[in-house]
Amino acid sequence: ELLALEERIGDVSTGLSEDMIHKFMKQRFFMSLMTESSSDLEPCCICQV
Repeated sequence: ELLALEERIGDVSTGLSEDMIHKFMKQRFFMSLMTESSSDLEPCCICQV
């Protein structure tokens, strides 16, 4: 039904484009103040770094 509706009314925007998201997305970098070795640190749960 949604595809038929899109054909009838034209292009249906479902949100921001990927370019717009990247343009306005804020990036932050975290640096731990702890002096543990890198092998003891847990990776970030989101980016796994």
